[in-house]
Amino acid sequence: MRHGRFARPFGEAKGKPFQRRAGRHGAAQGHQDLSAPPGLPGGRGFRYSCAVISHRVVAARKADGPALRRLEEACFAAEDVFKPRQFRYLLGSPTCRVLVVRGAGKAILAEVVALLRHSSIPSGRIYKIAVHPSAQGRGLARRLLDAAERLFRRQGMRMSVAEVRIGNAGSRALFERCGYVAGETLPAYYPNGEDGLKFRKPLSHR
Repeated sequence: MRHGRFARPFGEAKGKPFQRRAGRHGAAQGHQDLSAPPGLPGGRGFRYSCAVISHRVVAARKADGPALRRLEEACFAAEDVFKPRQFRYLLGSPTCRVLVVRGAGKAILAEVVALLRHSSIPSGRIYKIAVHPSAQGRGLARRLLDAAERLFRRQGMRMSVAEVRIGNAGSRALFERCGYVAGETLPAYYPNGEDGLKFRKPLSHR
């Protein structure tokens, strides 16, 4: 099951090429532990190995761009894979957080790209979730989504939103299981002309 084919490549909205500048501060520095359950996913591809230490969700580093791109190439069609300059922007933007689950060596098994939108209703956007094929079926997508929602709450977001391809039954089921409600259809939202579906979830602040 593939997750993360939610939106067009970052910054390339209809009629608008990617041209945003990187922020001065790293959006995802260090290794803050956002969840701490153990696990042992297997792997294949670039240095993917069964010798994985845990399923901790941590912040991506600025140097993780190449590993994130390899992960996306294993998960998505070419049109949905971020370009190197897009990863550089995301990993340096003050309004973006990239959370990952690491494997052995330099491998990254899973990612979530989360955006912070300080609008009239502060909202976090789940832009993309990717889980390497070798690590699917282990609950990593749910773990990443939960971690992103906790991050949104800490940042004062009142809503979590996402766009999903109409034909991506796995991602639709994930969001529904996690309490998201499907809203409007987004006609021809993706580069190949496929419709999108908007999902929303109010975030409670305990």
